[in-house]
Amino acid sequence: MLSMGGQTDIEIDEEELEDEEMDESVREFNFWTHQIHIFFMRKLFPAFEHMERIKEKKLEIRAEKMTAALEAQKLREEEERKEAALEAKLSDESATKERSVTELSEITKDGEAETVIGSLSEAKS
Repeated sequence: MLSMGGQTDIEIDEEELEDEEMDESVREFNFWTHQIHIFFMRKLFPAFEHMERIKEKKLEIRAEKMTAALEAQKLREEEERKEAALEAKLSDESATKERSVTELSEITKDGEAETVIGSLSEAKS
């Protein structure tokens, strides 16, 4: 049937069908873009951010371990210094004792002094 505009009902139905098909393809495209958006926003980006937090935490832990190792090394060095000072003090005391023994032996009789000095020299070797 002809209308005043010169278009038939068949032409109008074809245009509406094309618009519906176009609308359907646009809806399908929008659906898939929305699904991709959901994937990136809910799955991929949070996983990436979580991975970044883990990397930062690893760096913090590594720094803490380095600090602890440096502190332990300082403590060991301090203990070694204390031991060395104690050994030096003990060796000074033993040297002082040896000097006092030699002084005492000089004061005593000549015969006894030789035996005391001789016994000290034997003890050293």
